[in-house]
Amino acid sequence: MRRWWLAGFGLVTLLIWAPSLLFWFSLSFSAALDCTVHEGFPQPCLWAGMDWGPLLYQGFVIGWVQLLTAPLMLLSGLGWLVWGVVRWRAR
Repeated sequence: MRRWWLAGFGLVTLLIWAPSLLFWFSLSFSAALDCTVHEGFPQPCLWAGMDWGPLLYQGFVIGWVQLLTAPLMLLSGLGWLVWGVVRWRAR
C-alpha cells in the first residue's frame, strides 16, 4: 500500500513540476543551439534539419503556468523532504 502512495505522490509531483521543467528545458536547449526564444512569437531554430522554434516557444510560454503552480511546487518539495527525513531516521 505504501508503494502506491509513493508512486501516486511521485506522479502528482511530476505533473506539478512539468511546466517548470519544460520552461527550463526550452531555455537550455535554445541556449545550446544559440537560438532566441521569447514570449512574442516563435523564432526559427534549426537543428538536425528540423525547425524546433515553435516547440521551444511553447515550452517557454508554458513557464507562465509555473506562477500558478509555485505554491504546489513548494509543498511537494517539502513533502519529499519530510519523507526523506522520516525514512532516514527510521534506519
